[in-house]
Amino acid sequence: MITGLFTLSGSPDPAFAGIPEKGRWGGLCCHQLTSGCFSGAYYLNDRLPLSGKDIYYHDETDGLIVLFSGYIYNKAELASNYGFSIGEPEPAMTAAMFRHDGPAFVKRLNGDFAIFIGQPAEKQAYLFRDQIGIRPLVYAAERERLTFSSDITGLCKNLADGDLPQSRFLLGFFKYVDYSLTPSAGVHRLMPGHYLHFSARGVKLTRYWGPEKIHARHGLTYDRMMTDLKALLADAVAIRCDRRFRAGAHVSSGLDSGTVAALARKEYGEQKSFTGFSWSPGDYTPET
Repeated sequence: MITGLFTLSGSPDPAFAGIPEKGRWGGLCCHQLTSGCFSGAYYLNDRLPLSGKDIYYHDETDGLIVLFSGYIYNKAELASNYGFSIGEPEPAMTAAMFRHDGPAFVKRLNGDFAIFIGQPAEKQAYLFRDQIGIRPLVYAAERERLTFSSDITGLCKNLADGDLPQSRFLLGFFKYVDYSLTPSAGVHRLMPGHYLHFSARGVKLTRYWGPEKIHARHGLTYDRMMTDLKALLADAVAIRCDRRFRAGAHVSSGLDSGTVAALARKEYGEQKSFTGFSWSPGDYTPET
C-alpha cells in the first residue's frame, strides 16, 4: 500500500490523514516518508523479499519523487529501449522513463500499478493507474493539496470528518453508478487507463489507453487463433512469475485457473511443492 500528501507550498504534516510515524497497520510495517512538500508512507510485509527500493525513489539532485505500488512485466523490453539494467527496481525505472518521455511513458508499461510522481521544483505531481485497474488508486484534490492512497476505505475514513457515506455510492450494489465514486464525497477513484496531473492550475485527467481502438482480425483462422492464444497465455503467465517469491496458485476448479496454475508450475520447477489454494466450506478437509 502507498499513500501520500503533496502540497504546492509549505511542508505537509508528517502524520497527515492518520498515518502513524511508525508502527504496523493490518500486519504490515509502516515506513514513513518526508521530503519538503511531500509526506507519505508505504507498507510492507516483513516476510516478503521486497525492500524500500521496490516502492520508493527520491533523487536529491532535482527532488523527483516516485512511489510505486505493483509490478512492471515488460522490463526486458523497456531496459533495451531506455538503456537501463533489467534488474533496476520499478521506481527507478519509472523515474528514468518519466525523465525521457514525460507522462507519456505510461503508454509503454505492461503491468499492474498505481504510481505517484512528484516534482517539487516544478510544483506539480502525477498519479498513474494501470490499464484495467488491477491496482486501486484514489485521490482528493484541494486548492494546493493532493492526497492519494491505494487504500480506498482508509483514505475515505480519514477524510470523512464524521460525514455519512455517499448514498449514490451505496446504490452501486443495486444499479449502475458512476464508478469514480467512493464512500466519501471528496475522494475520487482514478479510473483505469488514466493519469492525473496536479498543479496550480488544478487537476487535469488524461486517458492514455483506448481498448476500443483495437481492431478485430476477421481473417484470422481458428487454428491460427488458437496458436496465438496459447502463446499469449503462456507469455502472460511467464512474465508474471517472479523468482524472488515462493509461488502457488489460486484455483477455482475450472479450466481457466487450472491452465494458468499448470503453466505457472512449469516456471517454478525448482520448487519442491507448488501449493494450490481454493475456497471451500469450513467443514471440508484437504482430503475431500
